[in-house]
Amino acid sequence: MTIVYGYARPMKRPEFRPRHLFAPLVALSVLLITGTAHAATTANGASLSGARAKPSKTAKASPTDPDKIRSELSRLGDQYAASERTLGRLAQRQDQLARQMAATKARLTRLRAHLSQMAVAAYMSGQVDSTMVVLADTSSGPDQVVERLTTLSMMSNVDAAAMSAAKRETSRLAGQRTSLAGLRKQAKAEQNSLEAKKKKLNAALLAAARAAADRANGASRSARMTNGGACPVGSPYTVMNTFGASRGGGRAHQGDDLPAPKGTPIYAVENGTISRAYYNTLGGIALILRGRSGDSYYYAHQEVNLVHTGQHVVAGQMIARVGMTGDAQGTIYHLHFERWPNGGSAVDPYQFLLALCGKKG
Repeated sequence: MTIVYGYARPMKRPEFRPRHLFAPLVALSVLLITGTAHAATTANGASLSGARAKPSKTAKASPTDPDKIRSELSRLGDQYAASERTLGRLAQRQDQLARQMAATKARLTRLRAHLSQMAVAAYMSGQVDSTMVVLADTSSGPDQVVERLTTLSMMSNVDAAAMSAAKRETSRLAGQRTSLAGLRKQAKAEQNSLEAKKKKLNAALLAAARAAADRANGASRSARMTNGGACPVGSPYTVMNTFGASRGGGRAHQGDDLPAPKGTPIYAVENGTISRAYYNTLGGIALILRGRSGDSYYYAHQEVNLVHTGQHVVAGQMIARVGMTGDAQGTIYHLHFERWPNGGSAVDPYQFLLALCGKKG
């Protein structure tokens, strides 16, 4: 202690800052300032402070990743093809049922005419009163005639076998009408489902087109070659197994469809000659390639043909671009591809396409 002017003044104690306490204080300050950026987490990654942790960007796949795009196109393409098949089967069953109903109606008309004649004959012979003739009057409509005849006690005066047959045919027709109504309801639901799948697939095709345009490596502009043959469409695409699927009007699908973005290159599968480049109602802008092997190939629904009739082409040469013409309008962008061995009837080209293209590309 120092004595100053007669009184004692305590000496000022020097500051003491232990080094082992300074670092934790700084760390605590940083933690409070930065908040959730350095918040502790639980075992499952949740922030103990209650703040939402930022998702890791490295875990997300690139939206333009080629493999992801191809897989998505393949998945949506398979779903679309399955829905098309279901709708085709329903349409085919409706056509069959309509033919059955027409036959039932024809039989019923003949039976009703016979019953009406019998009722008139019974009246003319005096076996029934005039009420019977009024009730059997065909001008009221055949449905009303049979209904009235079946409610009267004149079974002994007409052909009982014909009456029984008419009742059976009437019952059969009612059942067929109920079945047709059910089929139409199923077809409507399936059509709505197909429309939803079409929108998803077209959106995926559009995204694929944008992704392909963003990639500058040009890989999507070259034909995929295998053993001297070329996949008929450029990447990205998927192959749908649609051969033999039912179509409207009792038709069956004669080829396989390859969904691909609008304008995607279409290639010659082998060396040969364009035997015809033309337009038709079903196929739209179409062409037929006569290959050196003797097989012919039918391409349909193009946006544009880049070759003309009589032109010689080589495998992998661009000959058209993917479109949606002909009866494909309003569906999805795709190439319809048929194979005609030795120029004959169409056969299922699925395995042929898998060998050249794989399931997706």
